[in-house]
Amino acid sequence: MKLLMVGSLQFWRTCSSTLWHGAAAMLMSVFVSAFLTVANGQGSFIPEQATVVLVSSLTGDVESENVYHDQLQAWLEIVAMRNPRRTVVLCDAPESVSLPAKDENKVFKAGRTNFLGLATMLAGETNPVVMIAWGHGGRQGSTPVFHVRGPRLTPADFHAVADKIPAASHWILLFRGSGAFASQLAGPGRHVLSSESETMFNSDPVSMSLLLKLVKTNPKISFAKLAEELGRTTAAWYTERHLARTEEPTLWAGNDKPRLLATSSPENSPPADKPEPSESQQQKAILEPTPVDLPAFWKEIGRVDASKFPEADAVILRRHLSFTLGSSPAVTTEQDEFIQVLTLEGKRFGDFDVSYAPPFEEIYFLDCEVLRPDGMANISAAARLDGDPAWRGIAGGGNDGRGECAPGRAVPFCLGAHRRR
Repeated sequence: MKLLMVGSLQFWRTCSSTLWHGAAAMLMSVFVSAFLTVANGQGSFIPEQATVVLVSSLTGDVESENVYHDQLQAWLEIVAMRNPRRTVVLCDAPESVSLPAKDENKVFKAGRTNFLGLATMLAGETNPVVMIAWGHGGRQGSTPVFHVRGPRLTPADFHAVADKIPAASHWILLFRGSGAFASQLAGPGRHVLSSESETMFNSDPVSMSLLLKLVKTNPKISFAKLAEELGRTTAAWYTERHLARTEEPTLWAGNDKPRLLATSSPENSPPADKPEPSESQQQKAILEPTPVDLPAFWKEIGRVDASKFPEADAVILRRHLSFTLGSSPAVTTEQDEFIQVLTLEGKRFGDFDVSYAPPFEEIYFLDCEVLRPDGMANISAAARLDGDPAWRGIAGGGNDGRGECAPGRAVPFCLGAHRRR
């Protein structure tokens, strides 16, 4: 029996549907600091007896999930050393978080309802509050958003929470689109450190790992000093690797003009997002074929408007299954499938687990492709799973360690191009 997958594992990505750059989901920690001694940014970054809120965003793949989980654990260790009055965590996997047994400590599922509930929780807070947010951001239409499960968080949501905090507050926002959030938060009594200023970039920032190193080295560092150090180390990180910088650390102090913290140079100018297209242009981009020289089978596939499937993470555009009966082989199965990913959560539909029983069955992947807004990414063509070295690497789960595939094993792999930033 042969299983043939022709044109299968092919995915569409549309501009309006792919709001999951970099990781699809994201860890957001929010520390809000609200007492007068930190109003000028000179007090300890995390004062003792502060209320600390950590909000973890939605993740889009296993790698991001592990990174964000490790970062959350690192923050919890740092916060514990500062003897907080209470710690509140919002994350996508609350069962994975363990906090000291105190009535004040809370763990919630990350979502817009629970995030807005912070407004009530912090409304009467007299102790300092520090808010840190990091992870994955993007756009819904022209609105910058922070990714959590369900409705995304918007700058207005952050402002609604900040308005209920009576004392001075510190915010750290490290995600795509954070500049738009910071501009709404900026005001008297608030200090905001964001990974972007006015320009929204195409990639998630790298500055969270740099920030953690700085805070671990000096947990008592002041907010103003931390902002200066983060700007310096971020610029150095990109310069050392000869990379174009895709973030712009910015300090928003009260009503002062936003201050860029990283030194820019002409050769280090980062590529920014193109101007947001109008709604009519977005619809046109969704419904019209990508203007590249595509194979005929791609031109037969029509993309859908994600807004017409608000509850769906992905849509099967076409599925064709045929069987041929013969003598050698006895049965040949050919499968052709096209899937359009609509949301961050929909990236899981780019992961496949194909079961087969060698040596009685063989699998040939004739064409595995991902179609992006900027053209075609050809993953492989006419490759035999157990004969081509490239496919051996992808299908490592079906090998028994002796170079042979064990009967009844499954072959797990994913179409990597659908995860590209």
